[in-house]
Amino acid sequence: MNVDSLVSLAMLKVNADVQGKDYLDYLIPFVTSVLDSGAAIAPDNVQELLRQRFGLRIPVSVIELVLRRLSKRGALKRERGIYHVAAPIQQVDMEPKRVEAQRRTNAAINQLIQHAVQHHGAEWSPDTATNAVITYLSQ
Repeated sequence: MNVDSLVSLAMLKVNADVQGKDYLDYLIPFVTSVLDSGAAIAPDNVQELLRQRFGLRIPVSVIELVLRRLSKRGALKRERGIYHVAAPIQQVDMEPKRVEAQRRTNAAINQLIQHAVQHHGAEWSPDTATNAVITYLSQ
């Protein structure tokens, strides 16, 4: 897990709080943003693209459920386990949410650094603070 993962998780949390949908619907904007309309879409390829672009490690079985949901909605067509774009997919502009989540994540990391100095006399770098948060969240 890295800072991109923290930012992506924050974006998922915001979507959950604002939209009140299920977890598959939260993942749809992430999945659709990595789809190439002219290419075959395999769940394992989507998994790797999500990891590279957003730092999200989503099980292939969950990605398959998201792709099936998109297929039921008519956005994708499935043939022999491979999906293809069947209709234009409405893309959500995730950049403003990503920038805001990045800003908030950086602010939280900076506050943790200040807390470490003020209350424990520890000089933490941003990497050390980020790793502390990631370790805590992993547990």
